[in-house]
Amino acid sequence: MGNLGEIPERVKEGLEQIPPGFVFFDFLKEEGQSDEEACLALIIKDEQHRLNRLKPVVSVQLVTVGMDIDSIFLIDVMIQFSDMEDTLYEFHINAKDNDWGRLALDRLASQNKLYITFYNEKNEPHRNIVVTNTQRKDFIKFKMRLSEWLQWSDEQFNEAKEKFLKTYPDVYKLWNKYAKKKR
Repeated sequence: MGNLGEIPERVKEGLEQIPPGFVFFDFLKEEGQSDEEACLALIIKDEQHRLNRLKPVVSVQLVTVGMDIDSIFLIDVMIQFSDMEDTLYEFHINAKDNDWGRLALDRLASQNKLYITFYNEKNEPHRNIVVTNTQRKDFIKFKMRLSEWLQWSDEQFNEAKEKFLKTYPDVYKLWNKYAKKKR
């Protein structure tokens, strides 16, 4: 990602709310881009000593899983970096959220590139990378499947996510199950 403009206040607030080792997404733009041109970016916060393990050229594996949990379609996204194989990042998308989640899915289905920006535990920028969106076809399929589902509330989605996390308390087991299928 080129030279990022001003970091949105909601990203700063998000970084303040999460501990190291977490990821969330937001829409960031390079200097001179309009809001409509903003790209979905993954924001990863982790400890500086872990981030220092990332080499200049980074290999990224991205795995996506769409699951029906109590008639809620949950999209789970897992990310692993070659320099940090002992670290696995995960986030979920509520694609029926009419604003945020739906826009995220739309962008992930249309973006050829995936933008990742790293922050350390002090919420200081570490680095930005751009990788190929290897899961774009999956995001397109998920987007096409949305019409099959009834609308659900944020509360229902959160309940489904909690059930998902109880079913898969160890993200590495889920990773091992689905990463092998994607290869």
